[in-house]
Amino acid sequence: MSLKAGNRRYLDFIINQTDLLAGTAIEIIVPEDSVVEAIRTSVQAAVTTGGTLTLKTGAALATTVSAALVQTIANAATKGTQQTTSDLTALATLKLTAGDRLAIVPASFATAGAIIGTVVVRSISLAPALP
Repeated sequence: MSLKAGNRRYLDFIINQTDLLAGTAIEIIVPEDSVVEAIRTSVQAAVTTGGTLTLKTGAALATTVSAALVQTIANAATKGTQQTTSDLTALATLKLTAGDRLAIVPASFATAGAIIGTVVVRSISLAPALP
C-alpha cells in the first residue's frame, strides 16, 4: 500500500489579540485523513512583540506536527504582513486522521497583535501497491 494524495483543504483560523497574548491554543478538528503542507498567516493588527505559531496534535496536544512548520512572526510586524511556512520534505510523517484535534499554539507574543491564517492540508487515502 502507498499513500495517494488528493485535494487540498484550507483550515482557516483567527487568533484575536486576547488569545494571542495569552498563548491560547486555537483548535481545529481535522475533517478527513490528510497531511499538513503549510501554514499561511496574515497580520490583522500590528504585532508589537513577535512570537511563534506551532502546530500541535496528539494526546493533550503535546506533539509538534513538524519543527519546520513553526512559524515566527517578527517584532513590529505590520498589518497585512503575510507569511507561508511549508514542510514538503516530510509529508509522510505529517499524517493526521479524520477527527484529530489540530492546534495552532501562539507563544511569546506581548503587547498587541492579531493574526488570521489557514493550515493547508491535502487529503490522503491508501492506494494498493502496483504489481
